[in-house]
Amino acid sequence: MTDADKEGTRQRCVQIEQILRSNWIGAHRALICATNEFRHWQPSEVEALWKLLPDLEKRKLSPHGPESRPVPRGNQRWKELAMKTAMVGAIDAVALVASPLALLSKTMRQEALPGLIRFNYESIGSSFFVKCPLDLLRQAAHAGMAVCVSRNGDFSVRNSGYAAISHTWAETMGLEFNDEKVDHDDRGINYKHFSRIISDAVASTGHHWFWLDLLAVPQIKGDEPDVQMLRELKTNVINSLIHVYRNADAVVILDSLTLQMSTPDLCAVAAIFSCGRWLTRMWTYQEIKLARKALIVTRDGAVDFEEMVNALHIRESESDVAYKQWHEIHLKFMRLLPSDPRGVSLADAAFCCGDRNAENDIDYARSLFALLDLKWQTGWTYEQAMLHIITSRPQDTARIANLQGMRGLPAPYSWAPRYLARLTGMIIGGYTATQDGLVGSWTTFRVSRVIRHGEHRNETKHILHLELQNQRGEPFEMWSELSHGWTHAMEQWLEQARPSGTARLLCAKVPENLRVDHDPVIMLMVLQGGAESLGTVVGTLAMNDPDVKELDGERMQWLLA
Repeated sequence: MTDADKEGTRQRCVQIEQILRSNWIGAHRALICATNEFRHWQPSEVEALWKLLPDLEKRKLSPHGPESRPVPRGNQRWKELAMKTAMVGAIDAVALVASPLALLSKTMRQEALPGLIRFNYESIGSSFFVKCPLDLLRQAAHAGMAVCVSRNGDFSVRNSGYAAISHTWAETMGLEFNDEKVDHDDRGINYKHFSRIISDAVASTGHHWFWLDLLAVPQIKGDEPDVQMLRELKTNVINSLIHVYRNADAVVILDSLTLQMSTPDLCAVAAIFSCGRWLTRMWTYQEIKLARKALIVTRDGAVDFEEMVNALHIRESESDVAYKQWHEIHLKFMRLLPSDPRGVSLADAAFCCGDRNAENDIDYARSLFALLDLKWQTGWTYEQAMLHIITSRPQDTARIANLQGMRGLPAPYSWAPRYLARLTGMIIGGYTATQDGLVGSWTTFRVSRVIRHGEHRNETKHILHLELQNQRGEPFEMWSELSHGWTHAMEQWLEQARPSGTARLLCAKVPENLRVDHDPVIMLMVLQGGAESLGTVVGTLAMNDPDVKELDGERMQWLLA
């Protein structure tokens, strides 16, 4: 690719990013989609996709979110209910006088009554709440079953014959025209909001019973008198999620973009869905990977997830141009198909969750446990949870040891990624996780001098200009970068580079020819210990310096602890 071609691609991606942002896609998500999923699209083609949604003035941020903030507590709530009831009664009286039902034909009565009932329901529904009884939550968690709710607000503990709702809290608890998330109410979900979640479109999937985490997982503020009991119950529910999703007839996906789409084109649904918030959350990854079947709800009904993936495969096979245009989108959703009987590997999770996050670190770790068939313990810290994952799957973790991403776990696991999100690079085998650390062979460079380092002027990355030594002891300079945060351990690594000579860079695999375009070379930042081959990993960096024509380091056996 010539410099002119690269510049043309860059400008096209910038235009597409602007189109996405103008359609209420967040800055980070717009950048990701413009440079990946829509990299080979024309701006006009991306613009045409958004014609499948309502115009911006009619489009909703959260079509299944609450219309307003929760009704007040105490006497004020009942005063409001009395006013609503009086208003509804007056309107009903006028409606009956204006068009006496007795004089209407049977067909007209069948059409008129549901509308009148729906008006009554929606008018006073916001004053009443749907909440699962605590004893049913206990019963379901103890039995490893799902406590489900019907459209009428009835509850039932079930191990089959239900669908699980998969959504993002930011949208389901977000006001429809205002980018504001409403706090979960300990009274439950008000009926009016509940009917927007379990909507006609959701009911069109053919299910009567639904598992919904807003009702089935205890919500804890921390000041409840029985808070410890609630925490234990929440842990039991989380440990039963593997059964909840595996036993569900289907997982029903609610995303604000696809909920407002109207098109028979499954590939267009996928293209718009790739911009949605549903793809940014850790919990939704777990939910679809454990599903037997997944359905995406649109304005027209439900789209079968696997049929959508098959349609993408057919579309990308039509021509070379179609392959470029649709391959990234096909790959994104193909990776989300339910896993094989061997389960999900940490490498699978890393590459599928590169842009996913959670409310906090604890939630991030907890979202992986059902997927990996592990049991959560009440009171665990994030580090304790990640160490449990590593010790449960040591060789699985060893396969992702060379990927770029934040480090910082305690010894002997300094080599393991601290997070699975935003890891980059390629899987390289040949490393063994032991109780003492990671054992394997690495191409090794001694860091003899830090020429300069600091934050990039325009991008959120840290730049390092280093002088290294090759295996012949000859110095060479190299520019590199790290996309994650700078840490105190890295600062210590820099300070040790010159005075003690214990700073090392380790590379799992050097590209055969650095003179042609290649992926960035990932290196571990290692602080050498008491022995020459013993080290602690403090971070990772990526090298894509065009002036570096060879990386001729010494191949050494290391124990990274």
